[in-house]
Order: sequence, then structure tokens, then C-alpha cells
Amino acid sequence: MLNQFSSKQLPGLPSIEFIRDLEAYEGPILTEYQSTKGSKRYLEKWCSYHNGITRTLLVRTEQRALAEYLDERISMLDLLSGPSDGIGFLVDRRGDTVVDVFLVTLADLPPKYLPKATAMHDRSLRPDWDTIPHSFLVGKDWDAQKVAVAERRYREVYGFCYFTQPSKKRSLPAGVLHYQYDGGFPIVHAYNQVRSTVPSNFGSKSVGVAAGSPGVLTIASPTEIAEHLEAALRASTTCEKSYLNVYAWSRFKPKKANEVRPHAAVPQLQKLCNDLLVDCDVLLPKEQIEDAKSVLYAGKLVAAYYRRLCKLLEPSEDVEFIGVRVDRPTQRQGISLDTDDDE
Repeated sequence: MLNQFSSKQLPGLPSIEFIRDLEAYEGPILTEYQSTKGSKRYLEKWCSYHNGITRTLLVRTEQRALAEYLDERISMLDLLSGPSDGIGFLVDRRGDTVVDVFLVTLADLPPKYLPKATAMHDRSLRPDWDTIPHSFLVGKDWDAQKVAVAERRYREVYGFCYFTQPSKKRSLPAGVLHYQYDGGFPIVHAYNQVRSTVPSNFGSKSVGVAAGSPGVLTIASPTEIAEHLEAALRASTTCEKSYLNVYAWSRFKPKKANEVRPHAAVPQLQKLCNDLLVDCDVLLPKEQIEDAKSVLYAGKLVAAYYRRLCKLLEPSEDVEFIGVRVDRPTQRQGISLDTDDDE
């Protein structure tokens, strides 16, 4: 029983279902739940263990706060106290059986039940997840079009990442390597096809838009590909020179393909692909390595991929992609991300 602070005993818990452990060490530390009816989110934090009773704190949370916590932007204390308005449930369990539930005010709890004000998300304590959430923070002036553009950009780079992941021996969708890449529209069409043809069992999934002001869009992606995409995003911040070398000739129109010299261009293409963790053989099969037009088209596709990665990381006042820790370059010399193949 609770006798050291004010509380109200309740008949039971809200109807919730387990989503994932966010942090664990010899047992769950912080766990995410969702209401069985509706989209309300809850967090449960371990508090203590005594005489066979495990005591935890359960609070309401919000999708944006959760995304900010996982990106190490807010502390665990802010995560627990902010969205919950400082109200929660203390839950006593013996094994898996709920013994008691108490309605409490967080300010009245013993300090040992709450995290330190400086405690941030510890990524080393994340269990193995089947999917990884990637989020966009949406500003006060958001609209449906901005959210749709953010989601499309994510799915484009995710799809390209999936099809070109090294050692997987995948192939780009039929026809992508054979479009007439004369202008920006064929690139747009190619990336639309890449985005829409990822097999459903490998696809990313929007897990909700919190349409607040500000709000958040969260997309969950299978862990293996999500981690590969995160590595590609980090790599994109350090391979500007490799991109510029490829861009110098990949911007040629197909009618000038004969100006591309494969013996010089292919090593530059392979370097950019290696930098971005792309399987170059998917873009340029070995039997086409001396064909200037094939080299040109491969260069256009991977250069567009680089720009899309950079664009995804480029924050604006309205939408900011988070969840991938990168050192964003303060400037990119000689690079414009506003090309005609980006829309």
C-alpha cells in the first residue's frame, strides 16, 4: 500500500496493449503501450522492486514527445511529465498479475521513482526492434501537402536504399534502367516506381500523424533496411566531392552520352556508390560497363539519390526529419538541391 504520499486506489488499468520496450537492462526500464481502442499512447517506467512486488509508473504520452525523446531532444523526465500533465498511475504487480493501481500526481512521488532531470534516451539500452521509427517534426503552419511531400521523399530514398543494398543481389523495377533520361520528369517517374514497388513485407509504414500544432509524422521501417538507410544518410554528409565528380558528367542530355568516357566516369560512379553504400552493379550491370549511355543513366540515378538524401536531412521551418544522428554540413559548395527532378 501507498502511505507516504497522496494517492487514490483505482479498480484497474486503462485498456492498453504492449507495443515495444524502449529501454531495457535485465528487464524493461521504459515501455510503450497503445490503447486497445483508439490511438492513445502510454509509457510505463520501472520504479522499484520490494517483497516480490514490482512497482511501475504509467503515464499518457504523445507521439511527438516520444519522437523527440528518441532523438535525444527532451529528457525522460520531460517525456513523462509534459504530455501527462503530471498525472499518472502507480501499478503494483506480482509477476504478471496486477495487484494494485493508484492514481497519483507525479510531483508527489518519491524522487527515486522519477528519472534525473538530465537523463536522456540511451540508445545502447534499446532492445532489438523489428521496426525502427523515423519521424518528421511538423511546424505550426503545416498542411496536408507538406506532410505528403515529406512522406514521399522518405519513401523514395527508402525504396532506392532497399533495391541497391549491397550483397542482396536485388534489381531495380523493370524499365528503370532503360528510361530516356532527358530532363527531370523521367527521374521523378523512376523514383515513383522505386517507391511503389518495394515488396510489402519489406515496406515502410506510416504509424500515425499527430495533427497538432506542432505535430509529427512517424514512419516505421524494417530494422535492417532502416539501419542501412541511416548509414546512407550519415554518409551523404561527407561525400560532396564524390557527388560533384559524378554530377559533372551525369547532367549531360542523352544525346550527348558519347561525351561520357566510361574509363574515367565508371571509377567516379563506383566511388560515389561505395560512399553512399549503394551496390553499383544494380545500377550498372557489368555487361554494360563500357556503354556510355548506361553509365550516364546510372550516374543520373545515384546523383539524384544523393540529392534526395541531402534534401531529407535539410530542415525547414515547417518540416524537420529526425531520428538519425548526423553532423549536418553548414554549407555545400557548388551544390544545389533544388533540381527539376526533385518534385
